[in-house]
Amino acid sequence: MALTLDPNFKIVDVAYPYVARRLLNGESPQLRRRLLELLFKDGKFQWHRLENLIAIARSDTNFDILPTAQLGLQYLLSEEGQFLRKQLILALIEDDRLHTEEVQRLWELIKDDVKPGRLFNAAWGALAELSVQRAATLIPAMSLFSSPEL
Repeated sequence: MALTLDPNFKIVDVAYPYVARRLLNGESPQLRRRLLELLFKDGKFQWHRLENLIAIARSDTNFDILPTAQLGLQYLLSEEGQFLRKQLILALIEDDRLHTEEVQRLWELIKDDVKPGRLFNAAWGALAELSVQRAATLIPAMSLFSSPEL
């Protein structure tokens, strides 16, 4: 129908920002897996793909990078994120160099949206959520010490 109205209509131009936002904001394991598949090729981190995803997602004026960053930080600090933490460290030092240029390009994409107060609140929220999860995993172990058999 769109092609009938406009023969030059490109569905990818409309759909890709939505797909980029979904991948970046995805909380389900399936979406996280798809994002990782997109960001890694042959075991190497694809910096340009992350840059493209962020740039495309930001083309939507309703996209807010901070909730996305908070989700990412929570995932990175979780037990499930252990593999990604290692991969990102390896990506930062790949080819015997520190990839500061790539990090600088990412910063340039998001710096206008990241105000210190909001960034602190997002980081604090991610850490607070992590602390609650960690505490919840310790509670069953703590009940062993209050057992009458001890």
